[in-house]
Amino acid sequence: MRIKFSKLTAAGNDFVLIDNRNAVINKDIYQSLAVKLCNRRYGIGGDGLLFVEKSPNQNIDFKMKYLNSDGSFADMCGNGGRAIAMFAYSIGAAKEKMTFETDAGIVSAEILSEREVKLNMFDPKDLKCGVKTTLDGRDFDIDFINTGVPHAVVFVNGIENFDVFK
Repeated sequence: MRIKFSKLTAAGNDFVLIDNRNAVINKDIYQSLAVKLCNRRYGIGGDGLLFVEKSPNQNIDFKMKYLNSDGSFADMCGNGGRAIAMFAYSIGAAKEKMTFETDAGIVSAEILSEREVKLNMFDPKDLKCGVKTTLDGRDFDIDFINTGVPHAVVFVNGIENFDVFK
């Protein structure tokens, strides 16, 4: 199967984007497709895979489905939201001012120029600071916040000596 795609970057994140408004690609293969396409050595490479789908809501321009490069779904991604807004505009799925559905809720965006997108994010919620946890025998204080997707921040001394990926 040949799949037409685009690749966009937003604030250092890169994404593979596919127009699936006609549901040509079965949702059952979204996860395996994300792993294959986002692979930086054998695929296109990307931080995530985004699909433009039809929204069941007539007042919404489209629905965004976001998958991380490991094939896991995420409710929302701010940089991905800006990328998909530009992509949707470029394929005629939305006008300069748009609203789209995510698994975290409805988002609005505006195309300001060919390189600039304004995205109205969700109000942050569930702030928790200084949550104590232990990892590999080391104690950490972690701060949490949800901006449509949960984020955790760990402050460490000597980042160059810290296994960030672990």
